[in-house]
Amino acid sequence: MIADEIILCDSWINSGVFFGWLISGWMGVVMVV
Repeated sequence: MIADEIILCDSWINSGVFFGWLISGWMGVVMVV
């Protein structure tokens, strides 16, 4: 049960990092253009 919660939390953190990187990347593209 706890292990599942840790895995779920870890996946949420990974997706958050991915979206943060994606948004920052788009911001960089917008700044260049």
